[in-house]
Amino acid sequence: MEIVSLVSATLTLAGLVLAIVEARRARVASISAENAAKAARDASLRSAAVLDLSATIKALSEIKSLHRAAALEVLPARYEALRHSLTAMRQVRLFSETDVQKSMQSLITRLAGIERIIDQGVTVEDFKSQVPRINAQITRAMDDMQAVMVVVAHQGVKL
Repeated sequence: MEIVSLVSATLTLAGLVLAIVEARRARVASISAENAAKAARDASLRSAAVLDLSATIKALSEIKSLHRAAALEVLPARYEALRHSLTAMRQVRLFSETDVQKSMQSLITRLAGIERIIDQGVTVEDFKSQVPRINAQITRAMDDMQAVMVVVAHQGVKL
């Protein structure tokens, strides 16, 4: 009878050790799955941010062309749409760095200033005389957004 009790206690202890080992493996697997989900979520956010920045750069390029054509009637709507897009992008944590925030705010301010000039009734001739200066500012903003896009695209990438 004592042998049966000893074997039973040994098997119980072995079962307990096996349960602990399996619980530890499950915990490690759970942590790995959580890390993988976080990495996938971050990659998805980065991809969306890169697409948003790419669309912003394209919109700025189109705005430069509209400046050259002095298409004053369509420009305010373009500025407004782009400002709203930039304001929304500034809320994304990928754009939380101070330099990035400053670049985006500077562009928002520039667009609002240009829109104000048009809303005040600038003549086509006066506007055309300001296009080189305005487009130079837009080009600098495009360069800033391109730099931000490269940084965001490569965040978390290990070389």
